[in-house]
Amino acid sequence: AWGQTTGYADDLKKRGMVEYDEYGEDKLQRRRQQLENWRNQQELRLKKDSSMAELASLQGKEYKPVDHGSYLKQFDAKPVDVAAAAREATDVGPLKAGDVLDTFTIGARLNARGGHTLTIQNEYSLYSDFEAGFLPGASDALSVEPTSGTLNRRGSDPQDFVIKFQPQNFEDSYEATLVIQTEDSSWTYDVVGKLQ
Repeated sequence: AWGQTTGYADDLKKRGMVEYDEYGEDKLQRRRQQLENWRNQQELRLKKDSSMAELASLQGKEYKPVDHGSYLKQFDAKPVDVAAAAREATDVGPLKAGDVLDTFTIGARLNARGGHTLTIQNEYSLYSDFEAGFLPGASDALSVEPTSGTLNRRGSDPQDFVIKFQPQNFEDSYEATLVIQTEDSSWTYDVVGKLQ
């Protein structure tokens, strides 16, 4: 597999990705080979993900490909630790429910996924760090992304929050209270997951 050429590096050379130094050596030869290797790895990853998805569908499951963005990502802290660290860094504090602004019902089949997108507009003219999450007692089948970040100031692009419902087991209820909170504002929503 590796060390063999697929012709991509040569194709890049034909398209003009060359730079000769004063001794007549091609300075971009190594870079072209790196790009070819990267492209080959991406093709192999896509083939693997495709065959894993097919195998999972035969077993009646859903395959979730791993985010291959960075090798070091696997050593990152768990999401709970990241959220706690973000809370300390932003001084947003622990999540506190306010008046419920709305109730969302999200439908999904067992072992499938449903979702809802919620858009929040900052009411202040300053950027505001936020924390988003569910209050204790929430169903494990519900999740929200992102869990922390910065709201753009008033008049800029709003922030979208994606609420996902992915039931794995039968439960009496799939309910949660979502809180999105900045240092100055708070938005509270009831979320109900419904099996279809």
